[in-house]
Amino acid sequence: MVIDECHHYRGVFGAHVAQIIRRLRRVCAAYGAAPTFVLASATVAEPEVSASRLTGLRVRAVAEDSSARGEVSLALWEPPFVSHGGENGAPVRRSATAEIADLLADLVTEDVRTLAFIRSRRGAESVSMTARRLLDEVSPELADRVAAYRGGYLPEDRREIEQALRDGRLVGLAATNALELGIDIAGWMRSCWPATRAPSRRCGSRRGGPGAPTGGPRRCSSPATTSSTSGTPRTPRSCSGARRRPRS
Repeated sequence: MVIDECHHYRGVFGAHVAQIIRRLRRVCAAYGAAPTFVLASATVAEPEVSASRLTGLRVRAVAEDSSARGEVSLALWEPPFVSHGGENGAPVRRSATAEIADLLADLVTEDVRTLAFIRSRRGAESVSMTARRLLDEVSPELADRVAAYRGGYLPEDRREIEQALRDGRLVGLAATNALELGIDIAGWMRSCWPATRAPSRRCGSRRGGPGAPTGGPRRCSSPATTSSTSGTPRTPRSCSGARRRPRS
């Protein structure tokens, strides 16, 4: 039995899942079976402790990563303040969705192959549509080089998008974690949203791949965040060094 993203099973929800797993083990034992449990997580701090509590079994942690990895550059992005204030005059930053769409459009304009990992299907579609609209203002041909990728598409549509990634017809993609399933994204710049600690680490692990050279194109994970409302406003600049297009 494989339990993916096992760090999600915590609190009351995790307690219910743990009881279901124990019931499953008792049913299996009644039929003379003893299933092996494999739990996966990219962010859990103590995997053997967490997995043991979830399954009620002794667990051996496999923490060594021997997968192919390329060179990585990490950039942390903080959205700028907007002109209007929030409640009681509190400073408000630009939304992460709008900011990541602007970054995606800027990087596609500079022909930088970019993946923007978004949490939700709706968010992926929103970022893709906004980036396409911004690119259409610059050049209609560029708008066709951006797409969304998420679960819920027909299999043939997903295969078509994957092929467009491989042959270079697509330069920018707003995707959910559905893209992780069997896709080699070596050589692509990665942009994550939002930048709490765990999602940033997960996005950082989505790098390299079987075709990743040691010193090839730069890979960059550039999370955007709206979690902080203090500090000095920063003038945004894209990871590629491209100037941002003036917007009204």
